[in-house]
Amino acid sequence: MVNEVHEKDLPTIMRRRPMAEATVAFLARLVNAQVIASKLTNFLVVVYRRLKIDPHIVAYALCLLLTIRTTREGSLSSQNIKRYFFTSLLVAHNMLTDTPYDLPSWSLIVEESYSVDEIALMEITYLGLINWQTHVQNDDVTQMLVTLIRLYNTTLPPGGTIEVPIEFDKVSSDESLILSTIEYQPSTSSLVS
Repeated sequence: MVNEVHEKDLPTIMRRRPMAEATVAFLARLVNAQVIASKLTNFLVVVYRRLKIDPHIVAYALCLLLTIRTTREGSLSSQNIKRYFFTSLLVAHNMLTDTPYDLPSWSLIVEESYSVDEIALMEITYLGLINWQTHVQNDDVTQMLVTLIRLYNTTLPPGGTIEVPIEFDKVSSDESLILSTIEYQPSTSSLVS
């Protein structure tokens, strides 16, 4: 499991604002819209700070989000990417942590931007869109982590960058492939139908 094998390497990556900016950079590329950047970055900084979230959960959430892109072409846009990413983050966090939050807690985490009823509806709708297929391959999560680290490094001044851990780089040494994860196709070898 990614969080067991590499957990010691990841907390150094998680400075809230640059990590939020890296996530937003990825999401902006995904929907081809830079206009979402400032509001979404501020939203994610608050969420990441309140959750004390680990990078592997963010990577897992992005992989889940890309499942929608591959199964429902054209469904992701600048108007709905915040809701979709928040919901994928909720699903990933609740799956990968020992202490998942209840819906009222999630409403407080997002400063009541969404009501409990909205969050419940978003979660059920989201899970329906991905056909309840929440499994993501370790290699896919690792590839997404490498992408986030590289995007994270572009938001920092020279000298403040983080090396991509060697074991992550082994997954894919082709940087152009990593940075073009918009063309990402999730592994299907062990997905349950």
